Amino acid sequence: MERLRKDPLDYKNTLVLRLMMLVGIYIFHAGTFFHFMTPDCGHTCVAVFFFLSGFGLEYSLTNKKGYMRTFLQKRVLGLLLQYWIVMILCAVMTGIVYLSWDIVHNDANLWVFNYVNWYILELLTFYVIYFISAMITKNLTRLAFILVAMIVVMYAFTDNYMMDLYYKSGIAFLLGIIWYQNEEKIQTFLERLYVPLLIAFTLILLFPYRIKETPEIDFLFVSVTSIMSCVVTYMVMMADLKHRWFIPIITIIIGCTFIWYEPGPMGTEGAAMLLLAGATCIIYQIPLLGRIAALGGAMSLELFLLHFQTFHWVARYFDDFEVMISVSIVSTVIIAAIAHTVSGRIMASYNKGVDGLSAASRAEL
Repeated sequence: MERLRKDPLDYKNTLVLRLMMLVGIYIFHAGTFFHFMTPDCGHTCVAVFFFLSGFGLEYSLTNKKGYMRTFLQKRVLGLLLQYWIVMILCAVMTGIVYLSWDIVHNDANLWVFNYVNWYILELLTFYVIYFISAMITKNLTRLAFILVAMIVVMYAFTDNYMMDLYYKSGIAFLLGIIWYQNEEKIQTFLERLYVPLLIAFTLILLFPYRIKETPEIDFLFVSVTSIMSCVVTYMVMMADLKHRWFIPIITIIIGCTFIWYEPGPMGTEGAAMLLLAGATCIIYQIPLLGRIAALGGAMSLELFLLHFQTFHWVARYFDDFEVMISVSIVSTVIIAAIAHTVSGRIMASYNKGVDGLSAASRAEL
C-alpha cells in the first residue's frame, strides 16, 4: 500500500492539523459572534484536539523514561501557567482597547473558564485522570477507569455549567489513547479496506442524527460524530498526493456541497470536517505550505485562547463585516505570536526548574 501514507500523526503533520482545526473553530465562533450561519463544527474540531492529546500522552508514557515523575508539574501546572500568561496579556490588551481598566476587572471572560475556553478546564481534568490511570497496570482496567472517570467529569461539568459542550467531544481523548496502543493494527486494517471504509465512515459522519431528548442519548450520538471526525480526518490524511490526489479533492467537494445545500447547523458538522480534512491533507504534503501552517499550529493554544476576545475588540471600533474579520485575524495572529514567544521563554525556564528539582529529589533518595 505504497499509495497510502503512514505518517499522518507525525509531529510536524499534527501541527498543520491543529491549525486547520483552529480555522474551523474560528469560523464557527465568528458565526456565533457576528450572527451569520456557519457549520456547527466547533465540537468536532475540538474532538481532534482531544484525540491528539490522548495520542500524545500515550506516546510519551511509552517512549519517555520517567515521564510521569514530572507529569503534574509539566502538564497540569504547565498548562495552567500557559493559560494565565495568555489571559494576562489578553487583559492588558482589553484595557488598552477599551481605554479602561474597570472592564478588565469586571470582564469574567478573562478570568474564568467560559463558552470558549471550557476546553482548557476539561483537558486539565483529563490530564489528572490520565495521571491516576498510569498507576493501573492492567490495560483494560486502565481504559475502563479512564472512560468511567471521563463520563463522570463530563456530566458533572455539564450539570454545573449548564453547557453541553463538556460532553460533546471528550470521548476522542480516550480514542487517541487506544489509537496509539494499537496504531500498527489500525493502520494495517485501514490500508487493507481503505476505500470502502472511507466511504462508510464518511456516510456515518455526514448523517445528521442529532437527538437531544436527553443528555444521555445526545452523548451517544455526538460521541459517534466526534469519533468519526477523528477517523475520517486521519484516513483522508493517509492519501498520498502523488498517487491518490483525488481523495482530498473529492472530500473537499463533498464537504462544500453539503454545506452549500444544507445551510443550517444540523448535519453540516461532518461536511465541515471533510472540507478541513481534505485541505489538511493537501497543505501538509506541500512543503512550503506545510512549513507555514506548522508555524501557526505551534501557536494553537494561544490562537485558541485569543481569537474570540479579538471579536470584542474589533467590534468596538469597526462596523464593516469584512474589515472586522480581517482585523480580527491579523490581530489574533500578531498577539498570539507575542504570547507564544513570551510563554515559550517562561515555560522553558519553568520546565528546566522542574527537571532540576526532580533530579535533586532523586539524588537524595
